[in-house]
Amino acid sequence: MDPNVPPSLPVLPPLATQAAPPYAAPPYLPPPIRALPVGAGRPGIISAMGTMSIIVASISILASLVTGCQSMLFQKIGQVSRTMSQPRVVVNSGGAMPAQNAPSGDASLVVGPEFTAGDHGLAPDNRAVVVGVLTEKRPMGPQRLRQLDAFLADQGQTAFPTGGSPLTPTGVRASVTGDSEYAGNGENDPGHTEFITNWGTLKIYDAKATFINGTETTEVSADEIAGRVAPANSTTDALTPAQVQTIVARVQKTSGNKLTAAQMASLATLLKDPNQQLITQANSWSPIRAVTVNEGNVMVWFSDGFVTLDPQGQSQVNPINNKGLPLNISSKACSLAALDALASLALAAFLMFAGISMLRQSPGAKRFHVVYALVKIPLAILGTIAVVGMNNEFYASMAAASGGGSQVQVMGQVMGFVVGLGIVYPLALLLALQTRGARDYFRAARA
Repeated sequence: MDPNVPPSLPVLPPLATQAAPPYAAPPYLPPPIRALPVGAGRPGIISAMGTMSIIVASISILASLVTGCQSMLFQKIGQVSRTMSQPRVVVNSGGAMPAQNAPSGDASLVVGPEFTAGDHGLAPDNRAVVVGVLTEKRPMGPQRLRQLDAFLADQGQTAFPTGGSPLTPTGVRASVTGDSEYAGNGENDPGHTEFITNWGTLKIYDAKATFINGTETTEVSADEIAGRVAPANSTTDALTPAQVQTIVARVQKTSGNKLTAAQMASLATLLKDPNQQLITQANSWSPIRAVTVNEGNVMVWFSDGFVTLDPQGQSQVNPINNKGLPLNISSKACSLAALDALASLALAAFLMFAGISMLRQSPGAKRFHVVYALVKIPLAILGTIAVVGMNNEFYASMAAASGGGSQVQVMGQVMGFVVGLGIVYPLALLLALQTRGARDYFRAARA
């Protein structure tokens, strides 16, 4: 090997060639969804409107339910009051006037004072209504009229129960399902006038009256009860200890067991008074009209009066002498308040939907809120007028009945003010939608 020649470099093996990677398609991207811009963040005014709409809608739903229930309660109270305030009987101190000489169905039919109402009998005014309706169907002579009056005074509740409310010609007519006249067939089968009612069959003879209820027959003779008078040194409306105990227990049950021991004791003391004017014996079997409890204060409406009890048992008695609750409540105001409550309930549900749409960035959220505001403003005005009118009538009547002052009527204004607050939020919505942040937000959605 020649030293002057440099050695040759080793030959490297050829580099291995790598195959080109196969073609890979780009990942699939869904088409862009049109929505309100969120890249820069949702404006705080939008979030606030959506959240407040949901909160206000929830409160409005509860308020509408309360107003609706109140309007139905007041309307029922007004109907009872008007029914109880119908014209009453005029008692003739000189004896009974033949019923067929009175106008048909006239509740002012004169009934004589010969018979005193018993424990199961009807007072003269209720007897007059029954006699007027029955003689309208079947005219009777003086003898049978006397027997009818005697039966109603002694056992009238069995044939025509009052349910704690005064009888009306319409109610009595509805309870009489049939009538007939039987001429008789000799002394052992005397003639009589017969009336079929929902509770049994009433037969009026010249010498007696009988009432058949299933297998039980009650017989009353005018001559036998004509001399009955009220016990000396007492009133016919004095309640027995057993009646007092039963009535107090029923009041407690009706209230949902919310009366305190002091209130129950006070109520029992009032009813034990022999001169009490809250319940008559004729209505003692169904003496309670309603019981309301409000923050511990209890109002009990009996058949002939009402009493209020504070949590300590202090009482205020308001007898109304069976003349009806002195409550003048317009049915139109109650109906208008009920309609407002129904419309407000539907509108509150719509606002709930609008608030959720706002938080979900729906493009129609603004339109929903504008519609709500434009409808709610006039509805709130009408609802305030209706609720104030309804409550003012109720509390003014209550103040007159209890001798209270004008402060009682303030409750009407308070209720109206609460309803009137409903106009605040729709006005605030219209102003908020005109702010720069809200305008820019919704303008971007239309772009």
